[in-house]
Amino acid sequence: ACGQPQDGKAISSDQADFRVETISQGLEHPWSLAFLPSGEFLVTERRGTLWRIDADGNKREINGVPDVYHAGQGGLLDVVLDPEFQNKGWVYFSYAATDDNDDDIANTEVARARLNLDQNRLTDTEIIFKAQPKVEGGNHWGSRLLFARDGTLYITLGERFNYEDQAQDPSNHLGALIRIH
Repeated sequence: ACGQPQDGKAISSDQADFRVETISQGLEHPWSLAFLPSGEFLVTERRGTLWRIDADGNKREINGVPDVYHAGQGGLLDVVLDPEFQNKGWVYFSYAATDDNDDDIANTEVARARLNLDQNRLTDTEIIFKAQPKVEGGNHWGSRLLFARDGTLYITLGERFNYEDQAQDPSNHLGALIRIH
């Protein structure tokens, strides 16, 4: 039978034993989390909110998130810390964004910003990647971010529901794996 694991109950799988513990509640479509060195978490909500959550479950909104296109499966997506976060303060995040000239088409973008923990704010935001082409629809954004050991950033992108014609076409970013040095 499927169901929600009970808080604090030990669960076993073929690979590991683990325990489910609820840290915070009331999130609307949380998508990703990043662990801060302090033991706190950054959590993205698809609707475009970035939260800072402490071990007691207290939530504080991080301001300064760019405009996010929230439709279907699109919104504020992944978040990762720079490998040298403690020295540089950079946070990288992916999100759905519309075209500058047409609000009916969109695709995934990736930005980085400095996280000011004293003010719960993102500053110095830079868009570092825009998936092309922008297309209609709200499905299959993909979007996971991962830093390799050499500092390369990998971005996975959904095929934006264009899997029959475009996902295997190397002239666009639909369904692509992107590497940024």
